[in-house]
Amino acid sequence: MFTVFLWLYYARHDGLPLPVFLTKVSAFSALALLSLNHVLSLRTRFLEKLFRGLDRMYRVHHVVGQTAFLLIVAHPILLLVARKDSWPMVLDLTVPGRDFGITLGMVSLYLLLALLFVTFSLRVRYHKWHLSHHIMVVPLFIAFLHAVASGTYVRGYPVLRYWLVLLCTLGIASYVYTMFFYRHAGPVHNGRVVGVQDMEDIVEVRFRLDGHQMSFKAGQFVFIRFLSLDQSYETFPFSLSGAPGEEVLRISAKKSGDFTRHILPGLNEGDRILVWGPYGAFGEHYHHRNDDSIWIAGGIGATPFLSMVQDETGSKRDKKRRILFVWVCNSEAEAVYNDEILGAIEGNSRIRYVLWTSSSMGRITAEDILRLSSKHIVRRSAPGTGIVKKDLDIFICGPPPMMAALSHQFLDKGFKANSIFFEDFSLL
Repeated sequence: MFTVFLWLYYARHDGLPLPVFLTKVSAFSALALLSLNHVLSLRTRFLEKLFRGLDRMYRVHHVVGQTAFLLIVAHPILLLVARKDSWPMVLDLTVPGRDFGITLGMVSLYLLLALLFVTFSLRVRYHKWHLSHHIMVVPLFIAFLHAVASGTYVRGYPVLRYWLVLLCTLGIASYVYTMFFYRHAGPVHNGRVVGVQDMEDIVEVRFRLDGHQMSFKAGQFVFIRFLSLDQSYETFPFSLSGAPGEEVLRISAKKSGDFTRHILPGLNEGDRILVWGPYGAFGEHYHHRNDDSIWIAGGIGATPFLSMVQDETGSKRDKKRRILFVWVCNSEAEAVYNDEILGAIEGNSRIRYVLWTSSSMGRITAEDILRLSSKHIVRRSAPGTGIVKKDLDIFICGPPPMMAALSHQFLDKGFKANSIFFEDFSLL
């Protein structure tokens, strides 16, 4: 918005017609948002804390990217409307090569359209999709050159020009850091695989870091690059499913794509890996709060809770909260960690665990969960009202539709949004 306000300051006396005004707003806004979007792809502690989680930041990243795309598409359309009475200008806007600056804008638009088509419309392998995402910096650079070559205000007003240079430099610098420096300057650890287990629809990988232990909180996750496998140039997010403080760390990956189904099981003991992290506001919230809680896992979404339940039952910290842990699976056969959970909570009266099988019990609802919690977790009532206070923390991890549905149901029942925490790995 500052970019638009800065332009408005210079254009306040120009008396621009509405279509021309909108073309300028769309152009400056799109350029600023494209730059911001590259900043929002950084995996920094500061941004993670600012947005209360990388998944939340990436949700904003998607919205910003979509808004920038709509503004970029709107810009030439609005220009055609504004200049429809000038045939030479119409030709400049539609025929490449007639005007150098405008042609740069065309190239930026067409390249962005092509990359977005690959990203959202074609079913391509993950590494090709990821590569197309990295190339998004090229339309930003060309769009900036277009703004300088064609923008009267950009050429005529140094402050506006320097501001746009700063924005674009920040976006491109963010891209360069992500592509070339993060792998060395980020929170990176060298490690080695010590065991791989193929468990039906899940691949479990155990690994040890070189020379030190990773300090992480239960419920957090890491990004891993497997150096011995195909697609070794890509990083993938995985929850740490073992207890904090253990020398050997564990991840558990669902076989849901080409990499996890066909490539990851090919790991061997001794294979080298790079690990970045830990990350995850989900684990931070669990660690710093001590209210009675409801944990809801859907399928492989149980992995952060495996770490949390081991921390809850094995930690020396004095904990008094009561917890209802509900794991939702299609069938008992999918609950491969059921025995591990039962063993961890044995003799612990604070934690009640329920395995909910959708095939026999139906789709779970917030009403079902509150009914399960009613006898285990005593919720206080406001004096004299009979109204139950919604003083529980609710942690949800699973398929995005399940998390969205349950979150809305709990909100409808009066729970506050700041007491509902979830981790959306589909955005990472």
